[in-house]
Amino acid sequence: MAKPDPWFAHMIELVIFNIKTDNEKTWNNKYYNYLTKQAMFLAYFVFTFWSIFFATAAGFFAVAW
Repeated sequence: MAKPDPWFAHMIELVIFNIKTDNEKTWNNKYYNYLTKQAMFLAYFVFTFWSIFFATAAGFFAVAW
C-alpha cells in the first residue's frame, strides 16, 4: 500500500503552476486559486514583515533600554 503524500507535496503545482487535480468537487472551484494565492500572500506577509518588524523593535528596545 502506497504511503500518502505529505500535505505540502502538491503546493508548488497547485499554487505556482496552477495545475488542477482530477478531484473536481474539491479543486474545480473557481475561487480556489484566488483564495489560495491570497492566503499564501497573507502568510508570507505575516511571517516575513512582522517577524522582521518585531525583531527590529526588540533589538531597538534592548539597545535603548
